[in-house]
Amino acid sequence: TTRQFSQTAERIYVTARVSGLRAGSNFSVAWSLEESTLYGVSWQADYSRAFECIWFYATPFDFAFLPGVYTATLHVDGAAVGSTEFAIGDS
Repeated sequence: TTRQFSQTAERIYVTARVSGLRAGSNFSVAWSLEESTLYGVSWQADYSRAFECIWFYATPFDFAFLPGVYTATLHVDGAAVGSTEFAIGDS
C-alpha cells in the first residue's frame, strides 16, 4: 500500500475490495484536502460478482497535486463506507 506520492505523479489510485457486488450499485470517491472536497468520481456496476476489486484514480487535471495530507472517501449508494489518508509531498 502506497500512501506517499510526489507532486509529479501522473495518477493517484484508490482501490477497494467488494464482496457481493450487485448490478446497479453506485460507487463514488470524494477526494478531499482538509475539509474541502476537491474532486469526485463515480461508477455504477452493470454486473454482479461474488468478489471484485474496483479502483478510481485522480490526475493533476482533476485537482492540483499540492503538498498536504488528503483523504479519499468511498461511498456505496450514497453512504460513506470507508476512507484512507495519503500524502503528497514536495517534488
